[in-house]
Amino acid sequence: MRGILAAIFSVALAITVCGSAMAAEVEVSPSQGLMTTEEGREAQFAIKLGSQPTSSVTIQISVSDTTEGTTSVASVTFGTDDWDTPQIVTIKGVDDAEEDGDVAYSVVTHPAVSDDPDYSGFDAQDVSVTNYDDETFVPGRLEGYWRFEEGVGSSASDSSGTNNGTLVGTPQWATETPASLGARSAPSLLLEGDDYVTVPDSQALDLGTSPHTVTAWVKLTSTSGILPIVSKSADGAVDYSYRIGVTAGDARVASYNGTTAVGGSTVVSAGEWHFLAWVYYNNAVYFAVDGQPDTSARVAQTGGGANDGAVLIGGDEDGNRLTGYVDNVRIYRRPLMLKEVQMLAGMDVYPPQVAQVDSSVGNDSDGTYLVDSTVALTATDAKGETGLNASLTITSASTGYTLGPVAMTDGGDGTYSYSWDTTGRSVADDYEVEVNLTDAAGNESAGPALRLSLATDNTSPTVLATSPDDGGFAPRRMNVGVVFSEAMDSSVDPATVAQLTGGTTTGTWHWAVDDSVLVFRCTGNLDAATTYSLEIDTTKARDQAGNQLTGKNTFSFTTH
Repeated sequence: MRGILAAIFSVALAITVCGSAMAAEVEVSPSQGLMTTEEGREAQFAIKLGSQPTSSVTIQISVSDTTEGTTSVASVTFGTDDWDTPQIVTIKGVDDAEEDGDVAYSVVTHPAVSDDPDYSGFDAQDVSVTNYDDETFVPGRLEGYWRFEEGVGSSASDSSGTNNGTLVGTPQWATETPASLGARSAPSLLLEGDDYVTVPDSQALDLGTSPHTVTAWVKLTSTSGILPIVSKSADGAVDYSYRIGVTAGDARVASYNGTTAVGGSTVVSAGEWHFLAWVYYNNAVYFAVDGQPDTSARVAQTGGGANDGAVLIGGDEDGNRLTGYVDNVRIYRRPLMLKEVQMLAGMDVYPPQVAQVDSSVGNDSDGTYLVDSTVALTATDAKGETGLNASLTITSASTGYTLGPVAMTDGGDGTYSYSWDTTGRSVADDYEVEVNLTDAAGNESAGPALRLSLATDNTSPTVLATSPDDGGFAPRRMNVGVVFSEAMDSSVDPATVAQLTGGTTTGTWHWAVDDSVLVFRCTGNLDAATTYSLEIDTTKARDQAGNQLTGKNTFSFTTH
């Protein structure tokens, strides 16, 4: 065992701790509520095993409807060493030309293939996903969507159907686009006071008193006068079914329905892009600017007027015209939720996902979680996102103990850690650890709770090896070492723990390697051709919990 010498003086020994066998389990998180879009928005879930297998485990992955979504991998495989490391599966929405609306589908996790009888055939939970349509929508959904992507000509096509528009006056195709939309939105349309877009009347655009939502990106070049963004009225009349825009002066968000005008209180400044949304339902209108609800919150408004006239983008039947840029105008026949409005505004509305919460100990050979010691707790973000605000809370119903929330340390790789000092804690089997992750946008999510138990350390330490080897030979000038199975109580004088007899000894005893190794550092030669005895005092050699040494405690070696 000459290799032990190197372990004593250069490398700490790694001790593998084996717990008791556990039933097969496959953890999938999250397993429901995921969303993809036909524009390519992705979703992710994490999958890992809940217990260590005796052989590798492979799980095939497929999609129930490949016309709606695809996965980044066709299978995942876990070994006996990485069984508890989450593997991330990315789901991407598939575009189509059908008027199919939002379609629910599933990511199917097939029965596991493994030589481990517990895991062989184990069928994990499937993942439910919805793919949101972005082109043509069924009634009750998107009725008009003008992206202004043509860049040339006098037409503005409707991406949601057949409500195509015609440019009136001399609108200019522009390269100005909202930054959050990126190159995908280029170009936009510049209206300079005498210009607008007209869209012929259609049943789809006759909203009346139906719940509906109108959204648009605008960049005003002037705040003077009444600035209509979208309007619809009786043909040639000013009895508006809906007219929404920005009022004069303070440039507040405003809505006009019938002949009554109501206004919000959020200022829409000129010279920068804003995302504006008007949501109408239950005889009231709600405003949002740049994804933030207007402080007026809910403004009462009843009825819509006649609606057999054209839809005007950037104008109204009163002759008012918008001055500025307009892009990505949408009309929905339903009220959008705030989160949907925020998504359209380019805001981050997706919370982090806690893929797993783990714990580990290195203070006892049987792997128990000990009182009066330290338990390492870690959490992993499903996307490996760094810079999150991570915290955890530890509670015990039986003891009434609560710790936290306390901050976790960012590991820089999507993992977050905390060292839990269990000093003074009661022995209990119901400690629960819950982790919360919050991103810079304020989105937060709590991970699956981890349950663990604490126990008193009743395991006695043993001697794993000695250097020189027991019964072996050694040179006259060398250090002598004893490797224990765990960290020992270093408050005990090492000179009283071990005795080296049988010949001349010059040197001193020291604790080393996190107090798991005892070393006699020789300062002089040992006697030649002499058999030395090494004896460990079992009453003095004890671990940090006070358990005394058991097993073999006498050893010998002979010098050359």
